[in-house]
Amino acid sequence: MNTHTHTIPRQTGQVELSIGGMTCASCANRIERKLNKLDGVSATVNSPPRRPGSPTPET
Repeated sequence: MNTHTHTIPRQTGQVELSIGGMTCASCANRIERKLNKLDGVSATVNSPPRRPGSPTPET
């Protein structure tokens, strides 16, 4: 799983983040648990969409 660090100004409301490297529901659950341990955060992380087929290498 790739990890990226982003600093977001403190604010109220909803923030939507795009997180790469999640390959399964377990990844989404792990990220959600970690985010919810932060003070003032109530996070919901969606599982990655399932797509048929497999990735092909770029040429």
